[in-house]
Amino acid sequence: MEKPDDVAGEEVLLHLGPYHSRLALTFSWYKFKIRSLPWRNYFSLVTPLSKIEPDPKTAQMDIVLRPQQSFSLPDAARACQDLQDMKFDCSVEVVTHYIKGKPIPTAAAQPAVDKRADRNYLFR
Repeated sequence: MEKPDDVAGEEVLLHLGPYHSRLALTFSWYKFKIRSLPWRNYFSLVTPLSKIEPDPKTAQMDIVLRPQQSFSLPDAARACQDLQDMKFDCSVEVVTHYIKGKPIPTAAAQPAVDKRADRNYLFR
């Protein structure tokens, strides 16, 4: 499949968590580093543990891992499944990087539709 001309590339990240306390987050990272010896050489932290902030809405924290080498989505899914088999909560995030200067398509670019006319029709 051909990528659009405004996309510079994609990056696949793995999320471990969510964690409800800094202690649980730190313990999980320690467990990841100790129990998964080959894995620790393939990933690095996106944000240092001391700088990870809880989500304002949920108060939960995730450890976000960046692969040291380019990772495809199927590779990330397999890695996440392997981590889940080792009792880690894991999810995959795909981050799209756009080329600067190219307009990013947004919902605002779509023509506005007056929904009130449709709603009024329902009540006639």
